[in-house]
Formats: sequence, structure tokens, C-alpha cells
Amino acid sequence: MNSIVAELLHFVSFGQRKLTPRVCIIDAKPHIRKFLAESVEELGFITRECTGIAELSTLPAGPTPDLFVLGPSAGEIEAAATLQALAARAFDGKVLLLGPPDSVSMTALVEVGERIGIAMLPPLATPFDSASLRNSVDVLLPN
Repeated sequence: MNSIVAELLHFVSFGQRKLTPRVCIIDAKPHIRKFLAESVEELGFITRECTGIAELSTLPAGPTPDLFVLGPSAGEIEAAATLQALAARAFDGKVLLLGPPDSVSMTALVEVGERIGIAMLPPLATPFDSASLRNSVDVLLPN
């Protein structure tokens, strides 16, 4: 199968759901991005990595991710700014926050995201296992 046909197959959709979900992982630390990318790739996602909000505007043209994952090293201010940037772009996918369980800042970020019209998945508490990650993103996986 040539690469053009293979790439087109990634965009085939049934109803509103794509066959291969896409995710953009945002975290300042390369090892965290790599770990998260490998983890969601095992679930069937196509991944893209960003170091932070500044890099979002420099991403090459292409399909919009179905999911943005905001890693724990982003910090509350960077995460809130990222949510604002996604809302300004009328992002219609979902956002998953990673961080400490029962964190006040995680709860506040979810509320901010929902208030500005971003579909927020329940935060994924760190540390997490593969089953918890799968449960968090299951809504985006093809049946």
C-alpha cells in the first residue's frame, strides 16, 4: 500500500468518529512526552508532541488532534493559557489533564476549561497505569 493511500485511510470516518484518533501531548519535559506518546500509541493513537503553548502556533498544517493531553510539568498558568488558546481556535476535541490526585489546581483547570467551552475529560491522576489511561481515553478509541 503506498503512503498516500495509507495516509488517506487515517482520515476515513464513520459518522463523527475517525478510525485513528490523534493526540497532541503538551509537556515541557521530553521524557514525559515520550512516555505519554508511547503509552497512547499502544492504544492506537497517532501522536504529536509539543513543549508548550508557544509551539502550538508553529505546528505544521494537518488534521486537528482529537485530544490534547496536558502533562504535569506544564504548570497551572501554562495549562490555563493553553485552554484559552484552544478555545480561541474553537477546538472541538477533548482535553485530558494529568497531575496529582485531588489537586485543587486540577479541579480549577477543569472548571476553567468547561466554562470556556472545552470538553474536558476527567483528570488522570499521576502516577497512573495502562488501564487507567485506557479508561480515560476510551471515549476516543474506535469500537
